[in-house]
Amino acid sequence: MKRRITKIGIFAAITVCLTAQYACNFNVLYDKAVDIPKGLWSINNPVAFAFPITDTQSPYSIIFTMRNNNNYPYSNLFVFVDTQSPDGHSRRDTVEVTLADIKGKWLGKGIGGIWQNKYYFRKNIRFPQPGEYKVKISQAMRDKNLEGIIDVGIKVEPFKQD
Repeated sequence: MKRRITKIGIFAAITVCLTAQYACNFNVLYDKAVDIPKGLWSINNPVAFAFPITDTQSPYSIIFTMRNNNNYPYSNLFVFVDTQSPDGHSRRDTVEVTLADIKGKWLGKGIGGIWQNKYYFRKNIRFPQPGEYKVKISQAMRDKNLEGIIDVGIKVEPFKQD
């Protein structure tokens, strides 16, 4: 009897987790993260994403996610963001993501020495044309191999008023 209750409890927990995950991401147009091998982000190893846009009338937000561990030596992270529209037009931005406060306390959500931060790259934007948009994110720190960044992601979702 105990074994059956345990199996039912595990099944219920998995169901709740999956339902919550899909309910939260229901309106997300694109959501992907790329693992950084061995937590060492090489200056020569950008992460690349490509997502389709069909609706040019609705506003969107582009959100970056960064996960770091306790080995990350800095409080911030500078990245180069190269975007390319379907017609080939490209743009480069330099972005600073704050990962720790002035006292060195990690920001974002964390558990077990791993911290996840969100950075709103663009809010309330409309894509000017339909097609595939490409985003490439490169670390722009002085370290050739930056320790402690374990994955980098991007999320494109309908814009929500705060």
